[in-house]
Amino acid sequence: MGEIIGVTKSICPICFKTLKAYKIKKNKDIYINKKCREHGKFETIIWRESPNYNSWKRPKTAAYPKSPFTEASSGCPHDCGLCSNHRQHTCTALIEVTQKCNLNCKFCFANSGKNNEPDIENIKYYYQRVMKASGNCNIQLSGGKPTLRENLDEIIKLGHDMGFSFIQLNTNGLKL
Repeated sequence: MGEIIGVTKSICPICFKTLKAYKIKKNKDIYINKKCREHGKFETIIWRESPNYNSWKRPKTAAYPKSPFTEASSGCPHDCGLCSNHRQHTCTALIEVTQKCNLNCKFCFANSGKNNEPDIENIKYYYQRVMKASGNCNIQLSGGKPTLRENLDEIIKLGHDMGFSFIQLNTNGLKL
């Protein structure tokens, strides 16, 4: 069985009902264990061995979004997005700036026949929404490969000019 080291909420992966869930320590691994009356028991590993789970665990103080855009109606986790009850503001916002990619991996969704790229006005709008909801947070430019954008420097500068101090690229590094 293992040792119960915490209690949390989770959902049934079949019917999506909210369930009480237990964090169970078995040897050095941590599992989430939950039971749906309709669909049975589920167990999923959430932490493997090293580093020690307790060395990463910290007291959590709620940090609510500045300006939530999602209405709270069904409760967490059913109100996806940042609602007024969400206990965490955005840490890193991902902005997709292209669907183009230069690897053409068969299993990847990037460059799947679409070459949509939001224009600079749309990207500005994305930055504005993130700033309104969360303030200065980390931005990750992604999509396919942002380095394939001809105006990537302009996109990064726009983010910095709007007050985002940390902007990173999700890239395979080929073009760099």
